[in-house]
Amino acid sequence: MSNLEKYVSVETLILSGNLISELNARSFALNTQLQYLSLSRNKLTSVMHLIHLKQLLCLDLSHNRIEEVDLGQLPPNLLSLTLTGNPIEQRARESGKISQYRKPFVLQLDSLQQMDKIEIIAAEKMTYQGILPRKVNLDEMLRKKAQDDAARQQVFKMQSELRVEIQREQGKPDVEIIANSLDEFAKMDEMDGWLDNLTEVMHR
Repeated sequence: MSNLEKYVSVETLILSGNLISELNARSFALNTQLQYLSLSRNKLTSVMHLIHLKQLLCLDLSHNRIEEVDLGQLPPNLLSLTLTGNPIEQRARESGKISQYRKPFVLQLDSLQQMDKIEIIAAEKMTYQGILPRKVNLDEMLRKKAQDDAARQQVFKMQSELRVEIQREQGKPDVEIIANSLDEFAKMDEMDGWLDNLTEVMHR
């Protein structure tokens, strides 16, 4: 990564698929206004040098090579964190120990509202804190929520593909198609996965 110091006022930064393998102290040193940062589909093995991004609300680290996360390196005000497709998340999903994987993140990041596209509800946080009066099967609840969200994402992807194909048949240029997709994205509030879906469709 280079030249990011030119964009000190940028609030949204998408660096998906750039073969980034590590973050150093200079990576986002001056980008302190960032609110949304996507580093998905890179080659990161760890999460470092992000704690100074006090304004960061959404961090997408999906589909990297992250085995473990030092919670002390994460920005404290995160509302959304995505680690889907990393070894740390894949192990939890395959073993069925989703709640055990999520627990330290939920307890450490007080503002966190969503992790891996699954909403953090009061019952989940209270269970981790040991103050829920009745026993809840968190792993089963989280598994079902993940399945529901995956189905919703698939529907959204199919709708996006259909819209692009219709506009292409109408002879609209790619620039206009992307602009229209941006409008749809803004209406539907579908930040997660939107860029990957659009990029895939546009390159067909």
